Amino acid sequence: MSQPSNDNSFIDAEINKFIEHISEHCDSIVVFVTTPADGQRTESKVIGHGNWFAQYGHVRSWLLEMDQREKLGKKDCDETPE
Repeated sequence: MSQPSNDNSFIDAEINKFIEHISEHCDSIVVFVTTPADGQRTESKVIGHGNWFAQYGHVRSWLLEMDQREKLGKKDCDETPE
């Protein structure tokens, strides 16, 4: 299913469907999305659901882990932090 890259209403709807689908099984959910806006820039969107403190803690923990990996020379951020 291909949609125009700048169709933010489609992206919002799909993210909200996903969140609705899994939210009963989660304390918190945070989705970060970056989409092309034009040839030179991108647009970012963050949608969260549930416990704000858990969202904040999870994102902060991930950022600290990525900083530590950078210091150690591990560039692969696709791996889940341990």
